[in-house]
Amino acid sequence: MRKIGVGIIGLSADGGWGATAHYPSLKKLNNLFEINGLVASSREKAKKASLKYDVPFYTDNVEELASRDDIDLVVVAVNLPQHQSIISKIIPYQKAIYCEWPLGISSQESLQIKQRAEKYKIKTFIGLQALNSPYINEIKRITNDQKTGKLLSCVIRGSDPTRGRIIDSRYEYAQLKENGVNTLTIPFAHLFSALEYLLGEIEEVNSMVSSKFSCVTVKDTGKNINRTAIDHVLYQGLAKNALLDTWYKGGNTGLYWEMEFENIKLQIEAESGHVQYEPLAIKIIGEDGLSTEVDSNSAIGLNLVNTYSSVYSDLLEDTHCVPSFSDAVILQAKLEKIAENYYE
Repeated sequence: MRKIGVGIIGLSADGGWGATAHYPSLKKLNNLFEINGLVASSREKAKKASLKYDVPFYTDNVEELASRDDIDLVVVAVNLPQHQSIISKIIPYQKAIYCEWPLGISSQESLQIKQRAEKYKIKTFIGLQALNSPYINEIKRITNDQKTGKLLSCVIRGSDPTRGRIIDSRYEYAQLKENGVNTLTIPFAHLFSALEYLLGEIEEVNSMVSSKFSCVTVKDTGKNINRTAIDHVLYQGLAKNALLDTWYKGGNTGLYWEMEFENIKLQIEAESGHVQYEPLAIKIIGEDGLSTEVDSNSAIGLNLVNTYSSVYSDLLEDTHCVPSFSDAVILQAKLEKIAENYYE
């Protein structure tokens, strides 16, 4: 089996999603992938990451990485505002691109990125990893089981820890509307994509979004900053003729998700509303009231292990198991429609 050479943009020795999820997931699949290069914001930081993760090539120049013969797939794991600029530098080298969700700050920006990638006939992947989560796929198996019966209702209460009243300094950029990172576009978006994967297209009945915590405190420094990004989302709709009621809010109050079927009830809980990486506790409650816990046996990183396994198949067999930039544009347009219903 031919190994895919990977270059990671945003692999830092100081942590971050590239270090906590992409790197360990790819290392678990070292029979399929080899990490041959990385990019950091400075050569000093790049060298530090190279030594820590034993990556042979490092640079602070995106084009220098993308031009290398031993790089087949470039992973973009940096903050959203940098996506368009970085991807535009990769595209001319015609390497496959995996970009963290969201693709662009707006659906229009995402469309521009997608169209340029199509012009160069590039294979693209967007990081909607909940669709490859072992937990979400276990829920799908139960949902599709004829013994489960018809879905009657779905109620979800989720939280977004990075949009509470107190935040980490690394999330300061995510408090501003213009940077495109908020409760709607991150945890709710991952949940919504998972729901449509489970239940098919959802018909919207009612939606509202708001920014309720207008002044937040940075816990590292104690300074107060103004928040303009969305931190509360209410969404109601119909899925398979079942009632769907979802409410996400800033803070860290966990996740409670209940699906009522004709013959069973599913209760799903997690430490936050980020279903794309949180381990989910799944409980099946039968008609007799007795409950059974489902063991999906997964850590946070395994969602990306499954995703990268599918990326490998898509690259070598030209399949479409992992969502592409086209899928990113479609989902982002749906979110922007929800965002139109903004209330002070």
